[in-house]
Amino acid sequence: PAPPAAGPARTVTLLYDSSVEDQRAVAERIQVKLHDRGYTVALEPLPRAALRARWAKGDFELMLHALLLPPAPGPALAVVLDAGGRRDLLGVELPAIGALADMAARDARARERALALAQAVPLVPLYAQGLAVRVAPEVGGLKFDAQGLPQLDGLHLVPPEGAALGARP
Repeated sequence: PAPPAAGPARTVTLLYDSSVEDQRAVAERIQVKLHDRGYTVALEPLPRAALRARWAKGDFELMLHALLLPPAPGPALAVVLDAGGRRDLLGVELPAIGALADMAARDARARERALALAQAVPLVPLYAQGLAVRVAPEVGGLKFDAQGLPQLDGLHLVPPEGAALGARP
């Protein structure tokens, strides 16, 4: 943001999740950066339930709010539009993306629309923590849903090569 006009520093409050150490560190860094721009930032750690309630009511000036974004671009765009309060765009953007038969084309279109809509959504992505899955070689049956998230209900152990199936050890 631009520095406030000449005069006393503007004071704003930044809410964050008190149970997430990373958010405290990010909040303190934002506090320092905005101080350099002429703002006084009061940090207010809140329990997660209270933070979510304030977010739902729109009762905040600044807030660190963690979102779980699906690894697929179309559903991720839907989460961002919803979180940014642009539900009006969900029915406009998503049907056109979903109408594309080819998954690669859908993903490309979702990325394109996300970039085009970035200025219309009042969110600032600060950092991302990626979802990773590492599976031991003896685990089989791992499948992913349409959003790219793992489905664990089909997991099973694959018997070692040469093991007699159904025999007792």
